[in-house]
Amino acid sequence: MATHGHYWGFHSYWWPRWGNEDQHAWNYRRWDMFYKEMAQHTSLKPAGMITEVGVDGGVVGEHDRGWRDTGIKWLHHLKDMVYFQRDVEANQPQIRCAFFFCADTNSSRWRGFNLDYIEAKSLFDANAVITPSPAKPDKAVLKKWVDSAHDQVNYYLEQRDYTRAKEASIDLASALDILEDL
Repeated sequence: MATHGHYWGFHSYWWPRWGNEDQHAWNYRRWDMFYKEMAQHTSLKPAGMITEVGVDGGVVGEHDRGWRDTGIKWLHHLKDMVYFQRDVEANQPQIRCAFFFCADTNSSRWRGFNLDYIEAKSLFDANAVITPSPAKPDKAVLKKWVDSAHDQVNYYLEQRDYTRAKEASIDLASALDILEDL
């Protein structure tokens, strides 16, 4: 199928943090269940893509709630997305790509899912340096997170958004703490 441009599509969600064992099988690794079941019946290994991935309150019956609604900081959400990507890369080579559900029209309905410019940039920067590796991020990845958190502080200060600058400075302190622990 994939040789003709066809892919199997999956969704993968979690709430509030990635790695919640109660949600493991169906919510964020349903693609894995599909491939394991298929392997019992055929040698075909069709390519797949995850067409939506990320934090979604629908997992626990709280629809239209995204990562911002969990109360977690951006750095922790970014770390969860990186861990998700590594899990897919390590455990399912048939998955060719995943689309993080993280932006919309800024309507109030989807605000909890949205990324601002600096968050989107830090997600891009983190993905630019990720390669399959052990579960814990290496110093190069964490250094990128520190740099992104630092950029966030400066960006929000320039925008005179002191509340977001304060939140970003907490993320920066967390990133430095994590880096220091390695």
